[in-house]
Amino acid sequence: MHMPRAFSRMTLMVTSVRVERLQDITLAGVQAEGIVTDPKGMDARDALPAWIALWDSLHGPGAWDSNPEVKVVAFITLVTNIDV
Repeated sequence: MHMPRAFSRMTLMVTSVRVERLQDITLAGVQAEGIVTDPKGMDARDALPAWIALWDSLHGPGAWDSNPEVKVVAFITLVTNIDV
């Protein structure tokens, strides 16, 4: 948004888009959203409650309970400028 595309060093290429209900998210989806689980940190059983708390903190109390439809966008990162 703030950098001319010709000067970018990275490109995100969308590979798929689908619609699903928020509460249908899987553990893999929670991890893809950035909730990190590993032996030294959060246990996988704590990932979903952490995701719910994050969602509600971003979208307001009860946002998780409303179970809205969300767009799930998958992409790959290309560490190059595709316009050059």
